[in-house]
Amino acid sequence: MPPSYRGPRHRIAWDGISFEVPDTWNLAEYAFKKRLTRIELEDDYEPRMFAEWTISPVPITPDSVDKRYKKQSRKLVEKSKEERIYEDMPPGWHARLYRQNDGARIVVAYYLRDSRKFFALLQLYFSKDSREDPRLVLNLIAETFQRHHNPVPWAVYDISYEMPGNLRLLSTELAAGRKLMVFHRGMRKFHVWHFSVADVVTEEYDTPAKFAASFLNFQPHFRALDIDADGEDRLICKRRRWRYPLGHFDEIGRMCFKYRAGLRLLPDRNMLRIWIYNYRRDRDITDIPADWLPHDTHSEYGAKPRFKSEHRP
Repeated sequence: MPPSYRGPRHRIAWDGISFEVPDTWNLAEYAFKKRLTRIELEDDYEPRMFAEWTISPVPITPDSVDKRYKKQSRKLVEKSKEERIYEDMPPGWHARLYRQNDGARIVVAYYLRDSRKFFALLQLYFSKDSREDPRLVLNLIAETFQRHHNPVPWAVYDISYEMPGNLRLLSTELAAGRKLMVFHRGMRKFHVWHFSVADVVTEEYDTPAKFAASFLNFQPHFRALDIDADGEDRLICKRRRWRYPLGHFDEIGRMCFKYRAGLRLLPDRNMLRIWIYNYRRDRDITDIPADWLPHDTHSEYGAKPRFKSEHRP
C-alpha cells in the first residue's frame, strides 16, 4: 500500500459524508441540487478541491460512470502532458493524475461500491508550486471517507457537532467568529449558532444564558417571542401576546408556533453554542439532540416533552 499522509489535517463533515483533508483546506462554497450535493474547498490562496455526491434511485453501473468520466475529462486530457492511473486504491475508489503543461497537477477520483446507488466524484488541484504530494492527499481522503445516516455529523472550520438525519440543512451564515446553520424538517426550523472566543463574547453579561437571551431577542426571526435566561445555562421562550396576538407571519405560514431554545458552553474550544427550534407538535422535540437539552428544562410555551435517549429516526 502507498504511504499515508502525515501532515496536519482536520475533518470535513457535510450532508452525510465525512473525510479528512490537509489542515489549511476548508469550505468555500456549497450547493444543493436535486439528489446532488456539491462543495468546494480552498486554502488561503486558491481552490483545492471540488466534490459532489449523489444517491441514485437506481443502481449506477460502472460503464455509465466510465462514459461520463471520459466525456468530461476530454478537455483535461488535451491540456495534460501526462496521465497516470493510481493503483492500490481503497475499495470502491478509482483515480487518475493529470500533469498539465504548466506544471499543475489535477487528481480526478470517484467512489462507487456496494449497492452502487451512492456515487461521489472528486477533483483535487495542486499548483506547480505546491509541495503537497497528490497521492498522499488522495490517500488521506479515501482512507477516512465515511457515509453517515443518523446522526449526521457537520464539521467545518472550528465547529463540529451532530444532528438527526431527518433535519436537512437549509441555509448558513459562516462568518468569522459567528457561524449560523439553519436546518429544517418540513416546515420546522432549527437555528444553530456557534460563537468563537466565548469568554470575550459573554464577558459583559452575568451569565452565558443572559447573553444568549439578549442575542436571540434581537433576531428578526423570533419577534413573536420574549426569551429570558433561566439560571446560567437555560432559556425560557415566552410569547409576546400583548403585541403579536396572532403570532408572527412566518409562523402562520408554516403553522409552527412552539419553541425550544438552549445553549451550551464548549470550554475545550472556547465556544458557545446557542440554538432555537421552532416546531409544530410536542413530539417534534425529539428532533433535538439528546445531549443538548437538560432533562429538567422547561418552557413557558409548549408542553414539557418526553425525552428519549436516542435521536428520532
